[in-house]
Amino acid sequence: SDLLHSLPLRRSHLLTVNMASGLLLLLLPIWLTSAVTACLMPWNGNMYIFTGVDLWNWMIALSILTLFLFSFSVLVGICTGQTLLQGVVTYILLILPDALNHLLRSHYKLYLYGYSYQYSFIHSNESWSPFIRIMNPSLPYSSGELAIYGVLAILFVGMSYLLYSKRRAETTGQAIAFTYF
Repeated sequence: SDLLHSLPLRRSHLLTVNMASGLLLLLLPIWLTSAVTACLMPWNGNMYIFTGVDLWNWMIALSILTLFLFSFSVLVGICTGQTLLQGVVTYILLILPDALNHLLRSHYKLYLYGYSYQYSFIHSNESWSPFIRIMNPSLPYSSGELAIYGVLAILFVGMSYLLYSKRRAETTGQAIAFTYF
């Protein structure tokens, strides 16, 4: 941290380089896989069970979700100083909405007479956690959800730049970088 911050570069340049290289390393395989698959589709006849539109939708959805998860983890990483703590806090914050939803349903079972706990889990396909929702391939993302994730990703990038400009370089090794957290 001392070495990087002693270079004659602004803090915004340091963050931009790290974010650009991280996004390139994450998004390039998605785009290459889509391009190779799209190039191979005409020569393989009817061997694929998906169309070009399905491939395009997959690439856009995965790119937006990757951008969202990356920008969220960068924001959490700026607020925390330790890498291990960043990973733990990121996963906790991504799973927290779904866990609170399940907790709320279990309390409804206890305190509301006639509330069907099992029925609500069987017929509930929504997940409030983007991390858990990614692992359920039977629920495709709508364009509205992807737009919300895209806007949130842009918001998280802006907040990252703002917080990184205010973060002291000495807090790199500490668990929490800002005292109000």
